Amino acid sequence: MSMMTAAVHPWGTPRGADNAGTTPIEIGASGTVRWSVPLPARLAHSIVASADGGWVAVGNDVSDRAVRTFLCAGDRSAVIWTRDEPCVALALVDGASSLAVARGRAGLAVLALANGDVVWARELPCSTVTVLPGAEFAVVEQHGGASRLVRLDSAGHPRWSVPAATPLGPVLARDDLSIATSKDELVAVDAGGDVIWRASPAGFGAAATPGHVFTIAPVALDRYLLVGTDAHAWRGFLLVDPDARTLEPWRLPNGVLPLDQAPVAVRRLPGHPLAVISRHMATLCDTALDGSVIHHLALRTPPVGIAVDPTGSVAVAYSDDVGYHDRYLWHDEGRALRGRSGVALIGVDGQLRWRWDAPGPVGGFAVSAEGAVLVSSEGRLWGIG
Repeated sequence: MSMMTAAVHPWGTPRGADNAGTTPIEIGASGTVRWSVPLPARLAHSIVASADGGWVAVGNDVSDRAVRTFLCAGDRSAVIWTRDEPCVALALVDGASSLAVARGRAGLAVLALANGDVVWARELPCSTVTVLPGAEFAVVEQHGGASRLVRLDSAGHPRWSVPAATPLGPVLARDDLSIATSKDELVAVDAGGDVIWRASPAGFGAAATPGHVFTIAPVALDRYLLVGTDAHAWRGFLLVDPDARTLEPWRLPNGVLPLDQAPVAVRRLPGHPLAVISRHMATLCDTALDGSVIHHLALRTPPVGIAVDPTGSVAVAYSDDVGYHDRYLWHDEGRALRGRSGVALIGVDGQLRWRWDAPGPVGGFAVSAEGAVLVSSEGRLWGIG
């Protein structure tokens, strides 16, 4: 199948909770620690990086059986501001002067990046936020047992809303179309707020088959969307053309599925490999969707973040579970746990470029403007690359 198309609408990149995805910055080749700064808690579960070299992190500080959610921002030398803020997802607004914060039941807010002050806030309970061109926003509002796909202008005023099921991930949106993904269907809404199509794993306009579900939010591949499916076992990927309204399985020329296990995340840059991260494997597929060259690299523990840089290199952060790590840390002074959490950089040829071993479990993931991979571990934010 050709990936060439006469007119391709740019899809907004949902940065989501981990800012994982494609990055225009080449990731550093050394794999050494460039810098680290202390955080208010042991781990940050979400990190975003700004164009000026700054960063924002969010996490939970657990003490005296109480949980405090912190949101803080800084640069490579220090934390600049910290605030107590309920937060489940972050996204930088175009221009990087403000930050969109999905606060769960507390709603949606936009904060000034320089000092953390609230620019505006809306009572729209949501767990993800996508920033669109013109600093507009798309969220799935979740209130009680009902959900609605909502598009807002730059001041946070709703333009339209339509019913949608509980989302699998951030809304995928471009200037003329917004798509929300649930387990049972994709719902596409045009710029005016009209639902123009619905698609289940069985096809456009087809009712969902019991047990046959979408497993991940789709990733945009030029004009196509790639989404995983499951029916009590991994069923492979579907290629969705939102304009021609076609849906078909993605298979290699020999008819084999490109991946034999369900993915955790999928990322791609135009003209570069498709990176598919499953529970214990990083897979690099050839540049064309019908390519047959696939590289594999085993991961020591499950992945927590992934990004593809302009050279086609893939950075993957992976981590032990905190409970598992702490339970067995006493054994042999923790020697058996070393190397089970960290970051790896995989080249376009599928070869390991470098691997950094973290001091403990890893949380959060982003790529800085300087090409450093940002992760948190044991009370610090680390810049690696």
